[in-house]
Amino acid sequence: MCERDDAAIMTLLPSSRTRDAERYYRSLKKDVKLEHSYTPWQDERAVAGFVEHDDLRRYDEALQNVTPADVLRGRRATILAGRAAKTLPPDSVAKV
Repeated sequence: MCERDDAAIMTLLPSSRTRDAERYYRSLKKDVKLEHSYTPWQDERAVAGFVEHDDLRRYDEALQNVTPADVLRGRRATILAGRAAKTLPPDSVAKV
């Protein structure tokens, strides 16, 4: 009985996960509703396209401009190290 009460209280409290889920749903709804669809399959394709873009192609500033898929696959450190190697130190820039 006590576990159920705790779960009910936790669902009522605003949390960052709830806010993130609401923000994600709001973005999904905004992007998918821009396209007119006439069949449920068009809706499914639109949602799948949004999820693919959001997870695989969109760079996330909170993840240091790496895609969420790269973070989940453990490639974040490699990508950031590669970017650091390509950047020039401030002293090497020619002054005009």
